[in-house]
Amino acid sequence: MRNALTVHCVPWEACAPILNEVRVAASQMRAISHLEALADEQDESARHAIAINTKGQAIGCARVMPDGRIERIAVLPHEHQAQIKAAMIEILKDFAQQGKHSH
Repeated sequence: MRNALTVHCVPWEACAPILNEVRVAASQMRAISHLEALADEQDESARHAIAINTKGQAIGCARVMPDGRIERIAVLPHEHQAQIKAAMIEILKDFAQQGKHSH
């Protein structure tokens, strides 16, 4: 999967339309529930991971809450689905750990 994707850790306001698009597509493919696809009041306080393939398309997203919980993991069908999930979880864990040390 080398160079097959990039994963970014972003605030909600930076990528809300793209994050929503991935969630809705994942919901339509039954990868996540309809409720998980909907934006909620917690999105703004969360940090989000977004996975982008080599064609520049968003293929996955997830969020980490201020308390460190990682949730709403959505990956569109892809041959490297498990690795994409793992990469997003890793970047969100790193972000959460940095947050704990900055207090």
